[in-house]
Amino acid sequence: MKDDRTTYGWAYWHMDHQYPGVWTCQKHSQQLRESTLKATGVERFQWHLPDENHFREWPAEKRNAMLDARTQLQSLSSQVSDLVSQASVRRIDTARLHEVYRAELERRQWVSSGGNFRMPMIASSFLGYVQNLRVLPELEALPASMDEAITQLSRLLRPPRSGTHPLRHLVLINWLFGSADAFWHAYSSALSRSARRPKEVLSVAGQAGLASDPRHGQLVDLLTVEGQSVRMAARAVGIDVGTAMAWAAQAGLSVSRRPKKLVGDVREQAMARLKNGADKAVVAKNADVSIVTITKLLLSEVGLHAAWCQARKMQTQAAARKAWTDLLQTHPGLGVKLMRAMDPGTYAWLYRNDRTWLEGHKPNRQAITTDPGGPRVLWDMRDQALSAEVDRAVLELRQHVGARQLKLWQISQALPALKAKLAALDRLPLTRQALDRALQRHGGEMRKPDLFG
Repeated sequence: MKDDRTTYGWAYWHMDHQYPGVWTCQKHSQQLRESTLKATGVERFQWHLPDENHFREWPAEKRNAMLDARTQLQSLSSQVSDLVSQASVRRIDTARLHEVYRAELERRQWVSSGGNFRMPMIASSFLGYVQNLRVLPELEALPASMDEAITQLSRLLRPPRSGTHPLRHLVLINWLFGSADAFWHAYSSALSRSARRPKEVLSVAGQAGLASDPRHGQLVDLLTVEGQSVRMAARAVGIDVGTAMAWAAQAGLSVSRRPKKLVGDVREQAMARLKNGADKAVVAKNADVSIVTITKLLLSEVGLHAAWCQARKMQTQAAARKAWTDLLQTHPGLGVKLMRAMDPGTYAWLYRNDRTWLEGHKPNRQAITTDPGGPRVLWDMRDQALSAEVDRAVLELRQHVGARQLKLWQISQALPALKAKLAALDRLPLTRQALDRALQRHGGEMRKPDLFG
């Protein structure tokens, strides 16, 4: 602040002082202090510059603890500042950090020959490192006991299943590597190690979308680069053997197995039926095994699950197309809205999965026919009466469903006479209009636009 006033005439907030984990000024090697202006809520909507009169006074106990942790705080602050300054050209993939950590722990001989972490040794070292850092309010969530250290490390040292605050990783990086340069060196080594996977495995893994869980990559590394068995690799990654075999199949890796139930011709017949899209329950019954056994076969055989899914999709597509075509033939005069209301499930599937075909198979409005020889006045009278009944039924339904969108089956249930007239809506224009109004989202025209889609 003194330098700022000398140079610029006033003190200002420095961006690199605001990063999480930075509690030491890198220029002057002074401990940073915390402003109370925003914390108290006073003038919280005003702009403020740094002011010595609004700095928090640390209790003597905390001041002494911060002095004891001075070296660690300086190291952590320097590392965070360096990492952030390089963020525009070098990004940290948090999904890969566990690979970097494991490599360093292996170098320190804190990983057993079977691939398991020597957690008591790791937790003891980490607990000693963070003991003084916990004095800061920002770092109070760091472990205070061996149990807490083991719990937190178990999450950070393995492939992430959920998000965690970056500050936890920043502290862990500083404990293991001590500086940004040492970390980047280890990070690059971990990336090059993964790059040694066979190209065909990388290709299949990318097509299967295996990047969704970073443990996939670690498993493939252990199987291909290090040549571990499925059981050993599964134990190292923290999954069961069945899951490991399924992931290996997704990555295009064939692994040895010792089947107990599905053997010989029974296995071949089951695979053939699955490739044709047969239901798992039917295949299980024919093979005299459980559905779980068939599911394991489906997921552990390379390419089998993809073939089964494709066959099932083709079957569903054929059924949906036939159902929609039957509707077009049975009710040629109806519009898309009413056709959709008569079979919403079929329409939704075709719209999401076969839209091009659906666009080419819409109701033909020119196919609406009239009966010139029939007594037109009767149709007019029926139309007026039925449309009025539809309006009344909708009015009563609104009292129960409120603003929720009505379904055609609800109106038909409330007005049984309507169902028999659906095939003749081409002759009942007023009834068609009444149904169109009813099937629109209630009050939709009054809704404000949603800025977030």
